[in-house]
This record gives sequence, C-alpha cells and structure tokens, in this order.
Amino acid sequence: MNNLSERDICTKFITPAIVKAGWDIQTQLMAVFSSMEYVEERGIGMREMKLLPKEYNLPLPIITWENPFLTITFSRSKNYLESLVGSNVYTQLNEEERKGLQYLNEKKEISKAEYAAHFEINDKKAQRHLSKFKRLKLVKTKGRSTALTYLFLR
Repeated sequence: MNNLSERDICTKFITPAIVKAGWDIQTQLMAVFSSMEYVEERGIGMREMKLLPKEYNLPLPIITWENPFLTITFSRSKNYLESLVGSNVYTQLNEEERKGLQYLNEKKEISKAEYAAHFEINDKKAQRHLSKFKRLKLVKTKGRSTALTYLFLR
C-alpha cells in the first residue's frame, strides 16, 4: 500500500468511490474548476480559458487526458517558450520565429501552407522557419510531399 502514487490512489480508490456514491464525474470536475474560479458553472468556461491567455498575451492552456485524469496547465509567464525549449535554442530564434514556434506549440501539427497562411508570409519564408525548427530539433516531419506536416516535439 505504501508504494501507491497519488494517481494510483485516485484511480483505484477515490474515483470508484465517487462513481459508486452516484456522483457524476463531469459534474464534480466542473464544481472543482468553478470553486477555483477557472470556469463558470454553466456557459462559456472553456471559451474563457482560451480568451484570457490571448488578452494577457500568454499561451493557451495545455489540456491533457490520462485516464481518469484531465490536466489543464496554465502558463504564468510570458517566457514560457524559453523555458520550454531552453535558453540556448530560444536565443537562436528571431521574434517572428518565436511567434511561429508558439503557434506551432498551440497547434501541435501544421503544414507549411497552414503556417504561411496564418502568418501571411510566402512559402519560402515559411519553409525557412520550419527548416530551422527541424534543425534545432523542435519539430519532426510526418508524411511526404504535399502531405508533409510538422509536429512540435516539446
């Protein structure tokens, strides 16, 4: 019993007890987020989570699911990208490339055409940015030719 992690305890004991008691997991999650003032109890909670970071020039929250846990990570620093990729790599990027990398981090996967269209730049410039990201091991490619996409690795 002493070797159980917090996650193990939640998975094996707490979640089944909540379900057995007849509670709805989704409702309970909403109540927790509401009490923490991250979302409203009804309506636009997820929308607020996406709008507030834009208002304060912060990255979108990172949402992950590892059954049975939903994790939402809010960055508190405008320098999150530097902490994500490391100072050595970050200093090699110009301001446009940093914005591009931030966008790629939010999208997770993107084609050269999507990247160029989003930033309203030509294909050659988009290719230079994406090639630099690949050279710095920030992205990897998936697919070939016209179906080629870039996946953020951090």
